[in-house]
Amino acid sequence: MPFKKYFKTLLYFLLALICVYLVFVFSFGGFGKKALVSTSAGKSDTALLFAHRGISLYYPENSREGAEGARLHGFRAVELDIRRSADDQNVVFHDENCLRMLGLDQEVDSLTMAELKKYPISLYSGKKSEAVVPTVDEFLSSAKENMIFYFDMKFSSFKDADEIVALIKKHARERSVILTNWDILFVFYVEAKYPEIITGLEGFDAGKEWTYTLMPKNLKPDFLSGFFSHTSAEHIGWLKKNELIENRIVYGVDSTNYESALKAGFKNIIIDYDSAMNNDPRITDLLRNPGN
Repeated sequence: MPFKKYFKTLLYFLLALICVYLVFVFSFGGFGKKALVSTSAGKSDTALLFAHRGISLYYPENSREGAEGARLHGFRAVELDIRRSADDQNVVFHDENCLRMLGLDQEVDSLTMAELKKYPISLYSGKKSEAVVPTVDEFLSSAKENMIFYFDMKFSSFKDADEIVALIKKHARERSVILTNWDILFVFYVEAKYPEIITGLEGFDAGKEWTYTLMPKNLKPDFLSGFFSHTSAEHIGWLKKNELIENRIVYGVDSTNYESALKAGFKNIIIDYDSAMNNDPRITDLLRNPGN
C-alpha cells in the first residue's frame, strides 16, 4: 500500500510538471520552427570567419588593436570574451584571473576598471604591449561599423543581460553582435525581453539535438555554438535536415582542421589564426574575397 501511494503521488507530480512545461512552451510559440536570422553582413556562399579574440598571434587578445588587426587581415567578424570588473563595468577579457594576460595574480572582478588599465596586456610571445583592457563601451565606440562581433559572456544573471543589451543598443549593434551564453535561461531571457538581439547558445555539441527540439519556438537561440571536434556526421546531418547548418558556429578551428570544417558545410567558423595561415591561399582567399 505505501508503494502504491508513493507511485500515485509521483505520477501526479510528473503530470503536473508536464502540464507546466506545455503551458510554458505554448506561451512562447509552441514547438514550431523559429524564423532564423542572419547578421547585418548577410549570408554568402562562403564561410563567415571570426577571428578568435582577434589575431592574438600578432596583437594582444581581446584588445581593440587585435580586432582592428583582424579587420586589416580581412576578417569581417571577431570573437570576444566579456567579464565584469569590481565596479560593474563590462570588460573585454577572457581569463577569470589576470596573471596570464596582465601579470597580476588577482581575479578580474576584484579590480576596478581604473586598476585594470594600469597593467598593459601581454602579447602572444609573453612580452608586454601598449594595449590595455577595454570596456565593451570603449570597444564598440572604436569598432568599424561593418564588423560583426561574437560576445562570449562569462556571466549569466538577468541583470547582466540587461546591461550588456543596453550597451549593444547604445551603439546600434543589434544586428551585428551575437550575444552568446552557455546558460539556456540567459538565452531565453534575452529572447523573451529583447527579440531584436541576436543570441547564441554555447556548448551545443553532438548529442544535444533533442534539447533544441524541446525549446519553445520564440525562445530558441538564433545561433548554436560548440567545438568542431564535438560534431559528428549524424550531428551535421541533423543540422542540414533542419536547415540549421548556416546558424551553427564552430570553434576550436586552426590551420590543422579548418579545411575539414569548410568541407563539412559549416558557414560560421571561429578561427585561431596561426602562422601557417599567413600564406595559405585557401584561407587568405576567403578573407579577402568573402563573397566569392
